Amino acid sequence: MAYTKITKIEKGDWNKVHKYTMEKEDETFELPDGSMFLDAMMQNGKVVIYFLVNPTAVLSKRRFILVGTGKDMPEEELHYCTTLKLVGDGLIGHVWEYARVEQSKAYVVATGRNNSRHDC
Repeated sequence: MAYTKITKIEKGDWNKVHKYTMEKEDETFELPDGSMFLDAMMQNGKVVIYFLVNPTAVLSKRRFILVGTGKDMPEEELHYCTTLKLVGDGLIGHVWEYARVEQSKAYVVATGRNNSRHDC
């Protein structure tokens, strides 16, 4: 099993693990800026993704896609997150994060941020 080394976390910053449910194969979430992908798994028949977050951070959009083994990949640039069993032993899915998420120019100007970041 591989472990991600986490450097010292300042009190009050990265202190929560949040869960996001993928309701469809291609999903965009508003996550606290800088959220770190932890894992994905099945729960109650749906794929859930866990992130270490700073709940007080500005929200930014991040887009994920679930691609089944043998299925066509989108043409956009993607970054691999994880692989998981979807149903019993038969169906396997792979979670990827899109490298870029469209953001309004107003958001970038107002915040000074271009949040096309990923950490999978």
